[in-house]
Amino acid sequence: MNVAQVQFQAGLTALSQNRVPQALSAFQSAAKLAPRAAPAHHMIGVSLQRLGRLAEAEKAISRAIELDPREPDFFSNRALVKCGQERFDRAIFDAKAALRLDPAHVGGLCNLGLAQIGAKQYAAAAAMFTRLIEVAPGFASAYDNASLAVRNIEDPDLAIAAATAFVAAAPDSSIAHVDLSGLLAGRGEVVRAAAELARALQLDPTSFKAHSRRLFNLNYLEAPTEADRASLVDEFT
Repeated sequence: MNVAQVQFQAGLTALSQNRVPQALSAFQSAAKLAPRAAPAHHMIGVSLQRLGRLAEAEKAISRAIELDPREPDFFSNRALVKCGQERFDRAIFDAKAALRLDPAHVGGLCNLGLAQIGAKQYAAAAAMFTRLIEVAPGFASAYDNASLAVRNIEDPDLAIAAATAFVAAAPDSSIAHVDLSGLLAGRGEVVRAAAELARALQLDPTSFKAHSRRLFNLNYLEAPTEADRASLVDEFT
């Protein structure tokens, strides 16, 4: 291992320990020793992004892309930088470039979804986070972001289609069933809404969101029985 590689590894270690300034210094040393090493420039950009120095981060990652335009991580992380700058159209462009290189790239899927939310392209974002859940079911934030996107789709039919796809991709996610239940209830499909809500509560009996939706359904869509009212008192006290 040469000196540049030693510095690069030191940077990775520091970054994993959240010692970002030290990581940046190590990556900069690696880039000075090996100026055509694209990963060093990329990690300079990642470190600068973590420090909030977004213009410098974009410049460093762009240099990495010039040196190696075949690495999807570079495009994905430049997309994240552009999201931070609220340049969502350009972020979408970069994230799509990452996905052309690797259609199952987790960072590309996530950052494209985030950029689409920023650009208020909610149906596209819901589809992207649903795809991310299929590719990486352990990616926790994908579920909340899918839910956020679904709940912001204005067209009811598109929203229900997106929520149905969310449930299909994440059948064990309480939040997915709650979202679909709310949309079905809004369209007056009370029986289907109740079934989805029951599944949500079965998956997560402590879900405040699910219990809140049940309270709404009982108050506005159904005629609650005394037993229903008693159970609601237990849930919210």
